[in-house]
Amino acid sequence: MFQGWTVVLGFLVVSAVTRIESASASVLHGNVVFHVMNYNIHGMVFQPRKVDHSRYKKIGKILKARMQAGTAPDVVLIQEAFQRRTDELMEEAGYPYMVRGPKGTLGRIGSGLVIMSKYPIEFKDKKIYRECAGVDCLSRKGLHIARIRHPQIPFTIDLLNTHMQADYEDRRLAGYERAEKVRIQQAYDSGLFYNQKSIAPIGFFAGDFNSKRGMQSYNIVMSMTEMHSTLADCAQLTTCSPGENPEAWFQNFIDHQFYTYDPNAGIVVAPLSIRRTFTGEQGDHPELSDHAAIEAKYRISW
Repeated sequence: MFQGWTVVLGFLVVSAVTRIESASASVLHGNVVFHVMNYNIHGMVFQPRKVDHSRYKKIGKILKARMQAGTAPDVVLIQEAFQRRTDELMEEAGYPYMVRGPKGTLGRIGSGLVIMSKYPIEFKDKKIYRECAGVDCLSRKGLHIARIRHPQIPFTIDLLNTHMQADYEDRRLAGYERAEKVRIQQAYDSGLFYNQKSIAPIGFFAGDFNSKRGMQSYNIVMSMTEMHSTLADCAQLTTCSPGENPEAWFQNFIDHQFYTYDPNAGIVVAPLSIRRTFTGEQGDHPELSDHAAIEAKYRISW
């Protein structure tokens, strides 16, 4: 009799251990599609009265509808949220977590940077760029970081959002040479900030860099962060962006997404798609800014 009970107990123990090991394996190994959007919404303070400021709320409503439909980005990184009414976008979109970049001071408006997330933010920090030129000096341009916790991913994710020095046709404001000199310093500062603050094994850096491939400021961002360019990788993968031509964008785009991951932690991040939205083109959202939004999806595996 005791021998029979021993066999039964042994079977139950083995079954329990097997279930625990299976549960552990399901936690230790998996994959998730992660959706990132960055968008310069052109929410400037000094604009002609004819500018339609109700468009910020329209963007928010579109994001809210997509949230309800299950197609909204996991995170949205916004630039140029300078105008007070841009708050309508954040309020309407309904993302439960949000963090802003550097705030304004007497005589200077804030950075206009906002990160919205579906998931909790565990850490945040920000930096104001030391250099500026022309009317850009009226704002406190910089970058900020938010570390989020995705419920299905056993690692944290760092999000960095920036807006760098712009070029102006009027050289008295900041022509290309002067603006690029400032951007080079800003790119260097962003690289230092990234290396000092980013500790998560998965990272995304997005925003309006006002810099194109081949420019020194762009190269500094790439070299100091050692990140991958989503646009560059998708330009080489014909399966990454069906119906789009990322290589053509790459020649002229100043809005970018970069990504990184730690392979030593058993993590792989691969872009699945990249596209422009809010273009006003057929089948897309209306054009509500002087920039298109950039949306990319990534498969995060571990």
